Amino acid sequence: MNHNPGFEKLKPGPDGLKPIILEIRKGFPDLKYIIEKVIVTDDYVAAYVIITGTHTGDFFGVLPTGKKIKVYQMQFERIANGKMIEHWCVTDDLSLMKQLGQIK
Repeated sequence: MNHNPGFEKLKPGPDGLKPIILEIRKGFPDLKYIIEKVIVTDDYVAAYVIITGTHTGDFFGVLPTGKKIKVYQMQFERIANGKMIEHWCVTDDLSLMKQLGQIK
């Protein structure tokens, strides 16, 4: 189950996340996730990541700007029977939109 703000009505499992990942990769083909910190328990994983890339394709309707981005993100996953069953993700979308020149 995906608990991300803005993407709350997704199908569960890989079928729900695949369209989002494809859209992000379309906008930022050179996208990289740099894992800064990870905390692991028996049934949870939390990660603090830095996302970098160059905006060379359409990104959820934002036309390519050619701008490089650096955005911070927190991810939180619940694991059961060796599978991720819940996902939370908070991305600094305000910073992303500023870097793309969409807002001041």
